[in-house]
Amino acid sequence: MFGWFAPKCPLDTWEKTWTERRMRWLADQFGIDRLLNAKVILPTEQYFASPLGTDLKSVRRLLDRMCGYMGVSPAKVSLEIVADEQMPGAAGLYQQRKRSIICVARSQLANPVSLLATLCHELAHELLLGGGLLTTQVSDHEWITDLLPVFLGTGIFLANSTIHDTSGYSSGWSWWSISRQGYLPSRIFGYAFALFAFVRGETDPSWAEHLRLDARASLHAGLRYLRKTGDCLFHPNTIREKIPPLTSAGAVELLRTGTPTVRLATLWDVRDADLTEPGVLAVVQACLNDRDAHVIAEAARTLALFGPAAEGAIPRLLDALWRGENSIKIGAAEALGAIRSRPETVVRELTVLLTDGSPELVVAAARALHRFGRQAASAVPKLLAALKPALVEGWPEPGRSLVALLQLVSDNPREILCDHFEDLELRRLALKILRQQEREGK
Repeated sequence: MFGWFAPKCPLDTWEKTWTERRMRWLADQFGIDRLLNAKVILPTEQYFASPLGTDLKSVRRLLDRMCGYMGVSPAKVSLEIVADEQMPGAAGLYQQRKRSIICVARSQLANPVSLLATLCHELAHELLLGGGLLTTQVSDHEWITDLLPVFLGTGIFLANSTIHDTSGYSSGWSWWSISRQGYLPSRIFGYAFALFAFVRGETDPSWAEHLRLDARASLHAGLRYLRKTGDCLFHPNTIREKIPPLTSAGAVELLRTGTPTVRLATLWDVRDADLTEPGVLAVVQACLNDRDAHVIAEAARTLALFGPAAEGAIPRLLDALWRGENSIKIGAAEALGAIRSRPETVVRELTVLLTDGSPELVVAAARALHRFGRQAASAVPKLLAALKPALVEGWPEPGRSLVALLQLVSDNPREILCDHFEDLELRRLALKILRQQEREGK
């Protein structure tokens, strides 16, 4: 009644759409039968009968076994165990060679589940990067690399290693620590497993009991949602159908009538297909009034595709700069920079964002102002005010973006920086960024 007890997806619209779309992409690359016929590999003696040793030979045997489960030829990869100091902050590394190299941090050997998760992730690199299906230039390639083991049935190890806590007691002191491993959060792993089960027709998979509690909760909530609504881009009824190229007429229809997931995916597809017809522009602009914040943010970003033709959206985009989530503000800033019109108003509004405090928003505002060239000269005072916290907090990208903007709108950026920063250390850092920018510009 009133939808109060309707099942809800455990992910927000962006996460849900990304997960379904990328599972569909994996099906296109590897074939849906790889998923349908996959055996779910569990952390049990059935799959790992031999004791897990910590020497190179034992880890090599473990790697070879994971190669078999994931469909990788062991002859294609070599293994190295490396001191943690040689790869700080990384559990494993993948190096693409004629024979690829998988490096594992020595500390991983003390935790079998983390070790198996690391091996799964690096073998997924071999399938995706080594197989020529992805490059490191794809912005979400590490997320896809975490997702592939779910598709292949070996993802439980990664899902169970997203958060790792340890504790101990020694010499009168007790200690506890928590660390994160991998790229995808547990809730996305859980929903990806829900998609895995949904497509295979599994309503209550027994293997779910081996998932950590948060991932398992997301799986069960996801399955309830999928069975009740069928709202999914990765659906058993359509998974074998070829998706036709998106047309302008198709985009208009989907953006007007689709679910939030469909609308969001269509906005991504509009950008990928470079659909810039006036009819598409009108319906994308209308999405700025959507009820879903993720759709609004992507509609704003998509308007950047149309450039000056989207000038009519400026009032709504300016309004979006001061309402809603950061993702909406960032999308609106990107679009305003691409439209590059009405500088007397837009430059002033974007300039205020420079001191918003969010590194991502500062970068978006600086890059948008950069599109206006010398018309953005009035931004210099706010630019310098924003540069100080960027230097103090060690935000490299905001620092580079702000200095690049200063170079564009000023004839004497070095003199301005020296006059502005009385603190010698901050002045040194600002001038260092300027020198790097000048070298890169040559």
